[in-house]
Amino acid sequence: TRTVSTSVSTMRPYQESALDAIEQALAHLQNRALVKMPTGTGKTQVFAELFKREAIQRWLALWPRRGAQMLVIAHREELLDQAARRISAQNRDLMVSIEQGDRFSNRYSDVIIASIQTLSARKCARLKKLLQHHGHFPIVVCDECHHSASPSYRTAFVHLGFLPKADLSDSEDIEAPSYDDVELMTRALDGWDLVAPKDRLLLGVTATPNRTDAIGLSCVFQTIAYSYGLKQAISDGWLAPPKPWVIETAANLDQVRISHGDFNQKDLAETVNNPQRNRLAVESWQLHAGDRSTLAFTVDVAHAHDLAETFRGYGVRAEALSGETPKDERREMLDAYTK
Repeated sequence: TRTVSTSVSTMRPYQESALDAIEQALAHLQNRALVKMPTGTGKTQVFAELFKREAIQRWLALWPRRGAQMLVIAHREELLDQAARRISAQNRDLMVSIEQGDRFSNRYSDVIIASIQTLSARKCARLKKLLQHHGHFPIVVCDECHHSASPSYRTAFVHLGFLPKADLSDSEDIEAPSYDDVELMTRALDGWDLVAPKDRLLLGVTATPNRTDAIGLSCVFQTIAYSYGLKQAISDGWLAPPKPWVIETAANLDQVRISHGDFNQKDLAETVNNPQRNRLAVESWQLHAGDRSTLAFTVDVAHAHDLAETFRGYGVRAEALSGETPKDERREMLDAYTK
């Protein structure tokens, strides 16, 4: 174990409570733990603080090893860069690097921030290379972990030693088990927990643990170690209360089909993405929030471009940003938006 000199950071009371809860979960041998906190309350700051906790340092010292101490997995480039900046700021002596696409982590890294797309591509080839060099990761953080029930995440967790393989043979073609029956899944994971390695921690963080499918997150996590509600965060003064305006339109959603508990995207886009409604949205924005920097969430990519064009038609600078936006343009747009 090494001692790391760290920068001074001020943790809020609920963030300290979240860290206490993570330690308690480990003490009770629950090493797949989920933390729920609203957007804007500093989830990244919580897991960036783990190395400063004496209890975590003592736990790490139980299994001395070489290699990176933490792997952070996320699904968007912005989340990777945000996590790297925050962990570096709070832990000045740690080497933090990113594994994503054409970016490769330094082999001497203490913390590796990786995209799930990169780790899971070509049957987890990049993840296997990381494990060959670093061995197992004592701490794995899954950012925005409401995505973690998907096959790509669960297969990565199998390689990382947190979930059982679908095939118990020694085959290299490892996959995560697929559970259509929640009762079957629960029995299988109960049996797995009796023999699963306890020398590693999987920490999931999210603002929205509820999924629209029937599986939920119990196919990955053992416990919700800590939950901090949106209303409580507002009541405590950490978040500003929302001020909503409801604008009535002529759009009728009666014919929009429901798919997996949500509106069918194609039907919804055909119903709400039209010139009249987009103009009403822009005019209402000018009336209520025209002096504010604004994010507009749309049904799909085409709707984003159509709404941005409508804004520009009113003389407002607006850009459409989506997963289809090239990386360089995406960075430029986000940089321009935050300045």
